[in-house]
Amino acid sequence: MKMLALASLSLALLAGLDDEKKPFGIGDKVKPELVLETLDGKSLNLVEACEDELVVLVFWSLRDPLARTYEKRLTKLQKDFEKQPVRFFLVDSNYDELFSPTIDTLARLKEFVEKQKLELEILLDHDNIWADRFGALSSNHAFVLDPRHFVRFNGAIDDDPKGTRTERREWLKQAIEAVLARSDAPHPIARPIKGRPIQRKPRSL
Repeated sequence: MKMLALASLSLALLAGLDDEKKPFGIGDKVKPELVLETLDGKSLNLVEACEDELVVLVFWSLRDPLARTYEKRLTKLQKDFEKQPVRFFLVDSNYDELFSPTIDTLARLKEFVEKQKLELEILLDHDNIWADRFGALSSNHAFVLDPRHFVRFNGAIDDDPKGTRTERREWLKQAIEAVLARSDAPHPIARPIKGRPIQRKPRSL
């Protein structure tokens, strides 16, 4: 219920924004000018870098214990689709993880990736531009873009964050399979599992 209320509030706040600032909805095309930074300090234009590829974006947090669970599941998904034109990205949009007056945040992220042997690509969303354009609420909030970069899925990776169910509703996997088959995702919108809320940049900065 809290997530639904938060989503409703977010939509209400964004209702008055122009089309260039409203979050992408299902069927909307991602703008080519959206650029992120890689851990190597390079700029990545998603549309140019992933031409003719299905793209999976999962908003992510270094400080979210639940993200550790989903990193393993996403790594498995990436291997399941490694022979398909599918590219996975984790997107860190958290101001408190990307900016610090005392810590080299980039070095900390690189150290984490090396220690965890994380195989998923991480992109840095400075100023929360991507989180705002996608309407991402928290870590583990996933999106699927088809090879033409239209949004085809928005929501939870699955319905089993604790790993206690004998069977999971694997919404993200189903969406990927459907889009690869040039079909619609069976559940294009799945209520996001509550992860760590994205820590956006303070408005005063």
